[in-house]
Amino acid sequence: LMAVTSANGVTFQRRTAAGATSVSTVQAGLVTPYWVKISRNGTRLSGYASANGVDWTAIGNDTISLGSEVYIGLAHTSHNAAQLG
Repeated sequence: LMAVTSANGVTFQRRTAAGATSVSTVQAGLVTPYWVKISRNGTRLSGYASANGVDWTAIGNDTISLGSEVYIGLAHTSHNAAQLG
């Protein structure tokens, strides 16, 4: 997961095995609007952030065993059950 939050900046969060504890690498001080991306090279996943969508800064990387096909998507939350995001 690559996330941008007002409280934590940009975060590269991952779980290296099913059921394992999540691990996060945080770059504080970055706030929206900001670009994020994840790249995959074999079993190596890397998270990046960019202020302009052209110049990218590596936030973190890890080796994670994945199948040949993976599903991706977008997540959004207000972190408040009484408020829409």
